[in-house]
Amino acid sequence: MELVNTSIIPPEFRNSVNTFLSFLNPEATVLVIGAGDTDLLNKFKFNGFHVICIEQDPELCRKWRLQGVDMIQGTFKDLATIKAPNNLQGIWGGSAFEHMPLDQFEHNLEIIHLMLPNHGAFFLRVLKGEEVTTTDQTHFYSENELQRTLRDIHFDIKLLESSTPSTLTAVATRESN
Repeated sequence: MELVNTSIIPPEFRNSVNTFLSFLNPEATVLVIGAGDTDLLNKFKFNGFHVICIEQDPELCRKWRLQGVDMIQGTFKDLATIKAPNNLQGIWGGSAFEHMPLDQFEHNLEIIHLMLPNHGAFFLRVLKGEEVTTTDQTHFYSENELQRTLRDIHFDIKLLESSTPSTLTAVATRESN
């Protein structure tokens, strides 16, 4: 897929991106949390996915709307009020969780879990630490802590890896009830 064969996805993240994409059907809806100013949204669209993005920056929302992306201006706090889009198969959290305080992390994961259909895929990236440590608004995760947190919320972990020395990426699906 174009999404993983271009410079938009660094080589160290290709395994986790490929794993995430393997759970999506063509023309599936992907909810992107905080796309920022990257070309990721266009890459998803180019590959046939319907993209909906939640972004807090009004200028970025305007920019992406002009390019035909369905935008919701908001933050994680607004996730609980968003009706899950039709044909939703994946939620791309990317780096949106990297600077999230621990007390908000689990709550937001629970909301994402509820939004996903059974077997829907979720991608996230967090900052890695040897042990669970927190500084100001940033929480660093060990592989064991991230794995425990995802499992406690009933995600089925498909891939969890140290993509770089300072980051963990995970792909998980919603367990069927």
